[in-house]
Amino acid sequence: MRKSLEDSDPLMNAKNGYQRKAFVRVLDEDETSLAHRLQGLNVIKEFLERTENNRYGTKVYIPADWDLTPPEPNPLPKLDHFLQYREIVNVIKDIFDNVDGNWAVNNMESAVAFFTEGHVPFAANTDIGFPMDLVIQNNIRN
Repeated sequence: MRKSLEDSDPLMNAKNGYQRKAFVRVLDEDETSLAHRLQGLNVIKEFLERTENNRYGTKVYIPADWDLTPPEPNPLPKLDHFLQYREIVNVIKDIFDNVDGNWAVNNMESAVAFFTEGHVPFAANTDIGFPMDLVIQNNIRN
């Protein structure tokens, strides 16, 4: 995870110094209800608590305020609010075929779904083909 949209530095756990992790789940139209999303979150919780995935037997908690979905009509935050740029590119490559230096130009509607306007890293121009007028010039974010 990253600290914030404005700060792409890794978000670290204060207790142990490890970088925070995020699970990305792509939902179909019929999977967006609160109950369905909580069911999916419980599957992740159970996976994390399995002995083979949890060397120290650490309990995983789902807080009561787990749902951070903004109320209507506010849009969902884009993936760049939470993940570092390289991880977003990995997600794009996992979802789409033929992701190359022209992908964004050829799939602009999909490409802008991942990045907040005004915050597209410069590397997105060469890595996935964002037009120069949409990327941050001379960006050193990761």
